[in-house]
Amino acid sequence: MASINIVRIERVARALKELGLDNILLIEEKLDPQYSVMQTIAKRHGRGIAAVYGALTALISYKLTMPGEEWWSCLAEYLKSSDTPAGLDEVASGVIGFIDWCRGSIIARDAKKRRISRVMANARHILEEILANPDIVIEEPTRVVNGIAKALGVDAWRKTVVFSLKMAYYAVRRPGSLTPLEATIPLPVDIRVSCLTYTSGILNAKGYREIQTKQRPAQEAWRIVSMKSGIPPMHIDTIIWLSGRYVREYERDKARLMIASMLGKVVDRKAALRVASELTWRECR
Repeated sequence: MASINIVRIERVARALKELGLDNILLIEEKLDPQYSVMQTIAKRHGRGIAAVYGALTALISYKLTMPGEEWWSCLAEYLKSSDTPAGLDEVASGVIGFIDWCRGSIIARDAKKRRISRVMANARHILEEILANPDIVIEEPTRVVNGIAKALGVDAWRKTVVFSLKMAYYAVRRPGSLTPLEATIPLPVDIRVSCLTYTSGILNAKGYREIQTKQRPAQEAWRIVSMKSGIPPMHIDTIIWLSGRYVREYERDKARLMIASMLGKVVDRKAALRVASELTWRECR
C-alpha cells in the first residue's frame, strides 16, 4: 500500500511555492496545448459552447490511442470549420461525431457514446447553466463537478470527472485573467501524474503502476502539497502533466534538464530547475 512521504512533500511544496501561482497560471497560458485548444474553440464558438465541448470531451478521454496533446488537437481540427452549435443537443451531437471522426477514440467508441448520452440525460441542467453562464465553472466548480459525477453515478474524484472541470475552466478563463480554480478540487490522476507522483517521491510505492491503480493516495499527497504550497491541485496538475511526458520518455537527468528548459521559457530559470529537480527525485518505473 502506498504511503505518504512527508519529507518529500515538504521539498516539492517549497519548490512549487517558490515558483508561485501566478507563474503557473502563465505557464498554462503559454505552454499547455490543452489551454490553447480550448481558447481557440472559445474564440470561434463562444466560451459557453467551448466549456461544454471541453467538459464532454474530457469525460470520454480514456483508453486513447494517441497522446493527450494530439487528442485535443484532433478536437480543434474537427471543429475548425464547423458551424457554431445552436444549443446543448447540437454540442452533444458534435462530440458524438468527434468520437467517430478522431482515430484516438477507436477503443470503446460505443461506451464513450453511451457516456455522453447518460450525462446529457442526467446533467442537462448543469450543462445548460454552463452554456448560459460559463463563469459558473470558476465561481461554483464543486457544484459543477458534483453534478456531473452524480449524473454518471461515480465518485466526484474520478479522473475524467475532475478533468472535465479543468477543460471547461480552460475554455472559460480569459487570457491574462490569472483566475485560479479553488483548492478543494482534486487533480486527475492519469499515467503522467502517476509517474510524476512516483518520481517526486511524495508517495512511497513500488512503482507508478501501483499509484495508477490506486489513485486516492496520490490525490491526498498532492492535496497536502497544495495546502503547503498555496497552489490549487488543478494547477499543480498542469506542471505535472507538462513534465510527465519527459520522465516517461527519458532517463532522469535528461528529463530534469528538459523540464527545466520547458518551464524556463516562461519563468525564472533557477525556480524552474528547482521544480524540475524535486519532480525527478528518482526514475519512473
